[in-house]
Amino acid sequence: MSEPLRADIASARDRMHLGWGAGRKREIQRLAKYLAPSERVTMMAAGAYGGPGILVLTDRRVLFLVDRIGMKVSEDFSLDRITNVQWALDGMGPGTLTIHAAGATAEIKHVDRRDGPAIVEAIRLATAPSPAVGATSSVSTVAEQLTQLAALRDQGVLTDDEFATQKARLLG
Repeated sequence: MSEPLRADIASARDRMHLGWGAGRKREIQRLAKYLAPSERVTMMAAGAYGGPGILVLTDRRVLFLVDRIGMKVSEDFSLDRITNVQWALDGMGPGTLTIHAAGATAEIKHVDRRDGPAIVEAIRLATAPSPAVGATSSVSTVAEQLTQLAALRDQGVLTDDEFATQKARLLG
């Protein structure tokens, strides 16, 4: 019998659209062993990068994971190393999420068209530079980011706790 999922993993799983990635149960069940104890999962989506697996956004990194019999792939991108993230639809089907980080590029294909834009926006918010102490930052930029966070919360992409954490980061 499998162990119960951590609350953050279960919450992210419940918000993802399974569609193409319905068979990703094994990766979701084993995800906790790939995370640091204090690392928290924000979002997940099914996708393909070296094989079908899950794309995971945590408070520290973006992780792509394939964990099945005969194939284990784990690739991560630290949030502070991500320079750009892009979303493109592949016709009427799923889309492709592209991550640029420290001179490397990764294309995660077959991402559900409902999950892709939300996870891209969440990555952009998580990688947005925080204003330096004493620096003059545009109040409208912070207000816009708060508005985007609130929209993600209202859409059910972020929980109230995740919203509060990101809001504190922006205002802190």
